Amino acid sequence: MTIIGALFYVPFCLFEMRLSPVLHLSVYGYTPRVVSNFVSAVRYGFYRPTVFFEHGLQLSLFMGIASVVARWGAVSGQIPTIGRIATSRVATALAITTFFCVSTGAILLTLLGWSLIALGRLKLARIVMITLILIPIGYPIFRMISSDSITVTGFDVGVFSQRLTSLQFRINNEHLF
Repeated sequence: MTIIGALFYVPFCLFEMRLSPVLHLSVYGYTPRVVSNFVSAVRYGFYRPTVFFEHGLQLSLFMGIASVVARWGAVSGQIPTIGRIATSRVATALAITTFFCVSTGAILLTLLGWSLIALGRLKLARIVMITLILIPIGYPIFRMISSDSITVTGFDVGVFSQRLTSLQFRINNEHLF
């Protein structure tokens, strides 16, 4: 059902990518965002669609998850077609839509999911999966033991400067905590 729901969202995403996130306002008469300006709606020169979600980040993650599920269904053979369309084509369309939803986190998680599916046929997949499980467990332990603050520098170029500033802000607050 997730894949079909995401497929229904694709035309709405394309609409909002082109014209700005206005569907929720047009249909329901209000915008769910706390801030009514479009500061969070523009990323890298593109509009980040929200469709009927509260924020574009939620929509991006939803589309990315649906893309990974569709990719898994295509590779495993569990979901060969959706309607009359090959599931591999549906997964590709959902992945492209996720990319144009311009959420860095959702894009990276989608790429990670697709990579794990590709590695699934190799013996390396088990090592990668264990590593991915240990990173979220090990990072808080590392931060509790370490007394030094982490500094994000050297990569402050172009389009990534805003993301790196956000990351540094989060790390600084984490260190204070």
